Amino acid sequence: MLDCSVSTHRQKADPSVDEILDRFTEDAHVVVINRGTRGDTMFEREHFEIGYRSMGAIDYYLFITVESEKMPMILDKYNLR
Repeated sequence: MLDCSVSTHRQKADPSVDEILDRFTEDAHVVVINRGTRGDTMFEREHFEIGYRSMGAIDYYLFITVESEKMPMILDKYNLR
């Protein structure tokens, strides 16, 4: 989360998945990025990253890593092509 009244740096928050998803409204900023292959041990395979920002008084962020072969289904389901 980013609460500039506390710090200009993002702080770790530990809400449940349901709690964080409740913060994402129509005003949320969503990006889908084709990250390709980074070449490090964590992401040896080509992948995408889906990022959410709540855009509220306190911003909450959520980043999801998705294997490339699963992205066509997600792109089609949410009409992101």
